[in-house]
Amino acid sequence: MKMSEFEHEILLYLRENVSNGHNYFKSKYIAKDTGLSARRVGAILFKLSQNPKIKDIEIKQYSTSLSTTWRVMRV
Repeated sequence: MKMSEFEHEILLYLRENVSNGHNYFKSKYIAKDTGLSARRVGAILFKLSQNPKIKDIEIKQYSTSLSTTWRVMRV
C-alpha cells in the first residue's frame, strides 16, 4: 500500500513530536500545524493506525469525547 504525500507528512509530524516514548495528539492541533483540515487529519491517522508496514510507532485512538485524541507510542 503506497502512502500519499499527506500521510507521509502526518507520519513525519508524529515521529518528530513523540517524546518520552509516547504522546497524545488531537486531530485539530495537528491540522493547525500542518494546514490540513481536522477531519482529513483524523482520516489519515485512522488509516495510518491500520497500516501494518509502520513498525516504529503505534497509533491508537485513545478518546472520542469532543474530538478524537490519539495516543502515539514509539515501538
